[in-house]
Amino acid sequence: MLALPSAIDGQDKRVTTSQSTAAWGDPASVVLACGVPNRGPSNDPCTTVGGVDWVAHQNKEADSWTLSAYGRVPRIEVTLDTSRVSSATVATALTDAAKLAPASKRCTASK
Repeated sequence: MLALPSAIDGQDKRVTTSQSTAAWGDPASVVLACGVPNRGPSNDPCTTVGGVDWVAHQNKEADSWTLSAYGRVPRIEVTLDTSRVSSATVATALTDAAKLAPASKRCTASK
């Protein structure tokens, strides 16, 4: 949590009241949770950014996306409003912090 950036894509980090969470933007356009339960196997696309595998899941009902740092313990999950920030920018901004969580697995599907 201490390694998280102070801003992502022009969105400043804001104070949160829940442990192991962070948010950027006002209203929040990026929300991170650390230590969330694993969702299990999925067919969602996986891409590697700076050595971290990110799985992208579209939340159609909420018109947002969730990025999960795959195979990392503790598990890092980020929900973002893609009308305000790009998923590539978010993944890039959070990759260094995600690297601090040890990788136990890698994506095996084609990227």
